[in-house]
Amino acid sequence: EQQRVVYEFNDNAQKCPTDRTLTQLIEAQAAESPDVIAAICEDQHLSYQELNTRANQLANFLRQAGVKSGCFVAILEQRGLNFVTAILAIWKAGGAYIPVDPKYPEDRVSYMLSNSEVAVVITCDTLLKCFNSSLSQCAHLETVICLDSLQLSTEQSSHYTFSVVDQQKVQQCSSDNLPSMST
Repeated sequence: EQQRVVYEFNDNAQKCPTDRTLTQLIEAQAAESPDVIAAICEDQHLSYQELNTRANQLANFLRQAGVKSGCFVAILEQRGLNFVTAILAIWKAGGAYIPVDPKYPEDRVSYMLSNSEVAVVITCDTLLKCFNSSLSQCAHLETVICLDSLQLSTEQSSHYTFSVVDQQKVQQCSSDNLPSMST
């Protein structure tokens, strides 16, 4: 009985295409079944089309901000739909993401952000306020994108000036699929 439960009932392996990236698979799913739910977090959800559209807008903005192959982008955000969207957008822009858990001690967050030399951080207003001193220690930081912000502002630090960009600014970017980045 244990053999059956552990091995037979859990035999759910499926072949995954190896000729396409995850971003290409999501784009194909968005074209094929745009209204099917792609992600759920608590009482919120995104369809494949919504996820792809938001990721494309953010990816286009990230490219405008200089993100390309080999660039690291920090995500200082609670796990949720914005987190999933940010990961997908960073991949579409050609970058790599560094997940920074806001539950980490502030010294750990400061170390991660400084040591990784990120130029872009994706976060939200609340966490921006909580980790302002951590962000001010990042010598390479140029852009902070607040996915829940309603206004565009510029934050001044003793070491640098960085732009805080809101979701409305990101939404003005194209929602077209980006060409695949060569690796």
